[in-house]
Amino acid sequence: MQTTDEFISWGLLGAMLSRPNADGVFLATPYWMLKHLGLDTGGSQYAMLRESLVRLTAVSYQNSGFYNPETQEHEYAAFQFLSILLPTVGGVGGIVDNDRCWRIEWNPAFFRFCRATGGNLLFDLDLYGQLTPAARRLFLKLKDRFWRSHRVFLNVDDLTIDGLGFSADRPLYKRKFDLTNCIRELLQHRIISLGKGQTDPKDLFLKRGKGTYVDNDQFVFLRKSDHREQRAHSRAAARSNAARPPYVVMLYAGDYFRQPLTKRTIHQPAAITDDPLFEPLQKIGVDEAGIRRLFQNFSRGAISRWVKITDAAMHERRAANFRNADQFSLSGKQFNVYFEIDQSTESVDSRAEQSIREKLVRYEAYQDSLVAWHNAQTASVSWPYFRVVFLTRSVERANHILWLARECARNANQHLVYAATQNAYLTEPRALQTPLFVDHHSRWQALVNVHPTSNFQRTPVRLIRPVTRLAAVW
Repeated sequence: MQTTDEFISWGLLGAMLSRPNADGVFLATPYWMLKHLGLDTGGSQYAMLRESLVRLTAVSYQNSGFYNPETQEHEYAAFQFLSILLPTVGGVGGIVDNDRCWRIEWNPAFFRFCRATGGNLLFDLDLYGQLTPAARRLFLKLKDRFWRSHRVFLNVDDLTIDGLGFSADRPLYKRKFDLTNCIRELLQHRIISLGKGQTDPKDLFLKRGKGTYVDNDQFVFLRKSDHREQRAHSRAAARSNAARPPYVVMLYAGDYFRQPLTKRTIHQPAAITDDPLFEPLQKIGVDEAGIRRLFQNFSRGAISRWVKITDAAMHERRAANFRNADQFSLSGKQFNVYFEIDQSTESVDSRAEQSIREKLVRYEAYQDSLVAWHNAQTASVSWPYFRVVFLTRSVERANHILWLARECARNANQHLVYAATQNAYLTEPRALQTPLFVDHHSRWQALVNVHPTSNFQRTPVRLIRPVTRLAAVW
């Protein structure tokens, strides 16, 4: 691992834990990750982020005395931290697509441990980024200690080698010097403090005398009044530490750890535009008001699955998304699917520019232009496949749009408009292959039909003309 790997892993883990109803799956664009971590967003930074995530997938953790916060006992634990699924350009493998969402899946056991500790894993990312790599490790180690007591004793040998990652080949006095620099750094940020009567970080070091040992972060002195069992345990502990250098560092919690937890943990900005799912939802056509409603009505896991499925449909099946139909272009490109995320904010049957009727007229014209282009080709080319998919908030709204599409269709044999509810699309794991959509001929359809010559065994929907004029209702 490199120093940036720890910063990226803890920063992204903290970003996910700070979100409500986090489920261990983190979906965000690499641009959002770099921006959230306070890193540059140049081309080389995307490669650095990708390489760091690849290294983290290979990191494994093993501990014979791991404290399980769920069972509240020490266990033998071995696990890896995360897995990654990165889209590639064109969906053919090879080059990673930096414009699409990257998917990080944390190890389920590791994520449960993180959730069980609550806010103890959350911290000020800006402060963490200002520290040197060794000081960051000491900071995280103290977070695990200071929630129990505001004073801890740590073996210098264990701390510098196993805790901070210093080489065991380095002499003790050099490791002690580097540890002192880390302590000075934490003192400057008020993360730790000096004890009463102490004026220099060197005063925090104690030389372990005969008959003393460090056990569970406590500096224990042997007393003659100890019971026989306690004396035997103390002698065994003292003998086990006899070969170690006789130095202990005593650290006190500073102002940072003495303030309430809510003031020293990460707080994401209230703006919805800072959410990692905001940009991916915008790319598939959801406006800000629609994104707010999605966050209010659906879990983050369901929204993430929806974004992933729709993003795959748009890229791997050559689907396209535009803000309006005027952006269609025939300059060498052929678009297959256009998703309309309908939030019932536009009139259905009216002459308004953004009404459903006017949109259907433009879609019909675009489909006709594709057919005309196909008929003008001298070489054999596949028939143009173009669909408009309306994802509505209610079944009634979907039926009204389909009824109007049937009325506006100039060619009754062409399939142009599909419709389904947003809830049905979000909750179906195989939304592309399942016949969730109804066309304007009242028949059930799937976006990806593996058996195109066969009909789906579902009863056709009966489309009924609305009783009142649609423009007056919506």
